[in-house]
Amino acid sequence: MSDAPQYHAPTHLGDRVQRNRMLLGALPGAFIGALLAFGMQQRGTLPHGVLPILAMVVAAFVVALFIVRAITQSAGRLAGEVVMPSAEGTYSYQHSHIQALEAQGRMHDAAASWDRVASERDDPHALLRAADLHARELQDPEGAAERFRAARDRAGRFPDAARYAQQRLIDLYLGVLDDEGRALVELRRLIHDHPQSREAAGARAAIARLKRQRFGEDAD
Repeated sequence: MSDAPQYHAPTHLGDRVQRNRMLLGALPGAFIGALLAFGMQQRGTLPHGVLPILAMVVAAFVVALFIVRAITQSAGRLAGEVVMPSAEGTYSYQHSHIQALEAQGRMHDAAASWDRVASERDDPHALLRAADLHARELQDPEGAAERFRAARDRAGRFPDAARYAQQRLIDLYLGVLDDEGRALVELRRLIHDHPQSREAAGARAAIARLKRQRFGEDAD
């Protein structure tokens, strides 16, 4: 049902998009490196020729890339604390080695590491991180749905984590998994668990749209 209405959850910037943005953000560094190289050649402090200029451009680009990555990772840690906070308030910092795997593009290793953290600590936030990697990077919607369901059931005193897991499940069911029945179940669960939330209001609207598609415009 490709025309099913999508129930959009809050989403994080994908790792691939983040890497592309870091590369683009470092391009001004290469430009500055070229200007510096030309200036140094004019002053006689840098040998003439193309290779010295290229070396300066590459060096300036690498330095700029490290700076942009440091800024991006700091922003990502802050976003992680806001969107998926832990009880200790130091969740992201405790698992920087896994974030390093993600930054290196080792998504399978990162997802497996988040799974281990979730198993060892019964941690719903780690399950959410693993689920997002399975959905966005590993092209494994079934594995993502399994982890989102587990995170929803383990969320306990983290209602924000439960809502996020439910919303992502709904997106998967209405999208690539093409399972309207399970989507309706999850929409009703979301309304029952968080009746006064804005997510519940969106779920009610999504149910109404699905009913109109299935039974016609006069459906309740």
